[in-house]
Amino acid sequence: GNQFVLNDKTFYFTGSNTYYLHYFHIDRCTPEIFQIAKKHGFKVMRTWAFMDIKYEYEMVYYSSFNNQTHSIEINEGEKGLKRLDQVIAYAEQQGIRLILTLTNNWADFGGMEAWVKYYGYENHYDFYTAPELKEEYKRYVKTIINRVNTVTGKKYKEDGTIFAWELANEPRCRGVEKVSLEACTPATVNKWLDEMSTYIRELDPNHLISSGEEGFGLAGVDDELEVNQMIEGTDFRANTALKNVDFATVHLYVEGWGFKDYEKEVELYLKSRAEVAKKELNKPIVMEEFG
Repeated sequence: GNQFVLNDKTFYFTGSNTYYLHYFHIDRCTPEIFQIAKKHGFKVMRTWAFMDIKYEYEMVYYSSFNNQTHSIEINEGEKGLKRLDQVIAYAEQQGIRLILTLTNNWADFGGMEAWVKYYGYENHYDFYTAPELKEEYKRYVKTIINRVNTVTGKKYKEDGTIFAWELANEPRCRGVEKVSLEACTPATVNKWLDEMSTYIRELDPNHLISSGEEGFGLAGVDDELEVNQMIEGTDFRANTALKNVDFATVHLYVEGWGFKDYEKEVELYLKSRAEVAKKELNKPIVMEEFG
């Protein structure tokens, strides 16, 4: 249905996009963040389940490119996925659930931009179509989902602390470069979301799945906005309608996206997405980021 349900009751929540939980003073800062979050009534938090470059402070990374094997090498050690184990364990202690995002559209912390460069491709959107990149993403995702937490002893795919798997942070046709819709269309991203959400569902039937998108490309509505993000190559309605995408996501950055009439356009943007998700597609919707 169009609401989250927990223990037979409608589950409403506030939370935060706290992507940095795994790489900065994890023994001191991370538990304190969760304690403060609980104090303020947060029930769900969103954080990265990827890190493809070494963070300069503590050299934490979850995966890197091995030039000898020409493949992604997954780091399951103390400075790798054991950090994610700790994050999940700290969240469990405070009764907070986590949305775990599996890659990034942007170059921050690696993500699609890094993987495309690792494998010698020229375009950001090759991430969605190149067979070897898709297979490597699946291999990484499979490692995460099948992982046994070294702190709690629980399998990730059976852990109720995990609220949802998120396919990517803000998947678009472009990263740092502009692209034409002839090269990458909304169908390109939609096909990838469909394939990967289906793959995750096969691995883990227990958890929710989301696309992680911003909500761009709602036909019949966005032409009324001062900025039209269809050029980014996403289709909110089609992506949210996918069988194995369980809830809609939206982000909101009014200045960065070029909104002019903030009050009018923000209301139109959010209400139109909520109506499509809840009334048309019968799915919940989460606002994950704003600024």
